[in-house]
Amino acid sequence: MTKIKAVCKFWVCAGLLSSTPVWSAEPAAAAGLEQQRKRLIAEGLQLDPNEARGFWPVYDRFGAELEAWYRKEAELAAEFGENYEDMPDDVARRLLERMLALEEERLRLTKSYLPHFGRVLPPKKVVRFYQIDTRIRAAVSAAETTALPLSR
Repeated sequence: MTKIKAVCKFWVCAGLLSSTPVWSAEPAAAAGLEQQRKRLIAEGLQLDPNEARGFWPVYDRFGAELEAWYRKEAELAAEFGENYEDMPDDVARRLLERMLALEEERLRLTKSYLPHFGRVLPPKKVVRFYQIDTRIRAAVSAAETTALPLSR
């Protein structure tokens, strides 16, 4: 099993066993998760020293913007949790529209960093970074969405 698959399995299991969403964890736990994420990216990209000098500052800016996005996602999940048992149609429509808008926002953010990563990494490593990022996001998302009950 590759290290990427092993770490993704860890994240899924951690999310499923946790009583709180991964991104709403305590600051120390969130920092630990970010360190794991960075380690996974570093292992997957195998950056030379020059690439690393260019990549990590761009990644840190990207990560800070992603953190803000994850806070919005956590707020939406909390609002869903407050309403899932007795959700009026207007609330359901509003939450669904916000969920889709958040997905579009995440895609815009990810696309906006493509030229930045492209300036510091060769194209194959940019693709690899986006693949790794997508796998991590999928594992975390699977863990968190599994924890949310289906609306009634």
